[in-house]
Amino acid sequence: MSNPIYSYAIVETNKEAAFKLKALMNRYFKDIECVGMYHTSRTALNGLKKYLPDLIFMDVFLEGKKTCFEILDAMPPDDYRIIFITESEAHIKQALEYNTVQYVDKPIGLKELRSCIEKAQEMKFKPKEWPTRLRETMYEEDEQNIRINLMDGEGEITRVPIRDVLYFQGGGKGNRYSIAVLDKNGVSKKELLFSKPFGQLESYHGLPECFIFFEKKCIINTENILAITKDDTYVIFDEKTSLKLGKDLMKQLKEFLGI
Repeated sequence: MSNPIYSYAIVETNKEAAFKLKALMNRYFKDIECVGMYHTSRTALNGLKKYLPDLIFMDVFLEGKKTCFEILDAMPPDDYRIIFITESEAHIKQALEYNTVQYVDKPIGLKELRSCIEKAQEMKFKPKEWPTRLRETMYEEDEQNIRINLMDGEGEITRVPIRDVLYFQGGGKGNRYSIAVLDKNGVSKKELLFSKPFGQLESYHGLPECFIFFEKKCIINTENILAITKDDTYVIFDEKTSLKLGKDLMKQLKEFLGI
């Protein structure tokens, strides 16, 4: 019998690649909770020991001359499932000594990600109590603010899950603004909605910390960003949805993301 995956962590030195992977997971594997995203060996070791995720996306080469195997060898033995993500095939044999799901080239695409998740689900492990308790706690916290209520011009209420919001964008007169969201199939769509004044959106909806607020312009859910164009002009959410930002706003966004 296969074990469900309740939680995962990302260990990736490239912050932009880490955010892109997390955005794919948020969009297509919403029932798996991210318990940490780490960019150094020290933070990774501390975080993995604390949260004991069911699945780890592991960059093979870390800062300096360190590899991920130094982290894994320093951790207590447990039933981790590991997806090694790398630009080199030099450590394939060494990776097989651990609970390896797959050894894949970066960047990992959606098709390959789906295959890895399916394979990880099929791997049999002893059930662990801590990730289950963690997941239940996270869901209890999420239930308090899982959706936002938005009213359109005809008074109809639209209930939108927070995690499915890509961005809010101000514009027009009065309390009008547009919102880009994901539908139930993970496809983006854009709607014109009316609610509180745009400047009050952040406090009114109690938006979580993953949202960055650009006064009178837009609010972006950074967890749904797939990429930023090389010329630092557009934020990409998927093939059909992007948002153009000015130079100063893009600088703020990259500082917020740490890239």
